[in-house]
Amino acid sequence: MLGSMMKQPLLISELICHAARYHDDAEIVSRETSREINVTNWAVVEEQARKAAEWPGRPRSVEPWPSPMPCPSMAPARC
Repeated sequence: MLGSMMKQPLLISELICHAARYHDDAEIVSRETSREINVTNWAVVEEQARKAAEWPGRPRSVEPWPSPMPCPSMAPARC
């Protein structure tokens, strides 16, 4: 269901695309349970998400990452 102000559903992939496009070099710091610190950025997160979506062993119930356009938000508006 779409909200009254949105023309498309709010998806995690949309958020990652937005972050990669406008905040690609923003540093993301996380800590593993082993106390190891990981540092990355949104451009790398988007790349890894796209690779994970194209994983050949993915269950069929999982839809692939949209590939015809660079980001789902770039798709033409549906009327």
